[in-house]
Amino acid sequence: ELTAEARTFFLRGVTMFQGRHYDAAMQAFTAAYSFARLPEVIYNLAITAQKLERTQDAIDYYREFLRARPDDPNRTQIEATVRELRAGH
Repeated sequence: ELTAEARTFFLRGVTMFQGRHYDAAMQAFTAAYSFARLPEVIYNLAITAQKLERTQDAIDYYREFLRARPDDPNRTQIEATVRELRAGH
């Protein structure tokens, strides 16, 4: 569960991401991560890093997410994304 601080930063990150302010979203998700290292936060760090073309960071976050959630229903899709990122890296 997100702490109050983590939730504030997480929601700010979602708003920034939706507004395509990816640098601000990354800062907010990073702050949320410092309060709560939860899979939801890690996943958002991954997709934001991908939008920022920070390929290795995106790969690392996706892998961390899959370690935290090995049974995630989107695992196959996330693994495919990691392979695509690695091929283009």
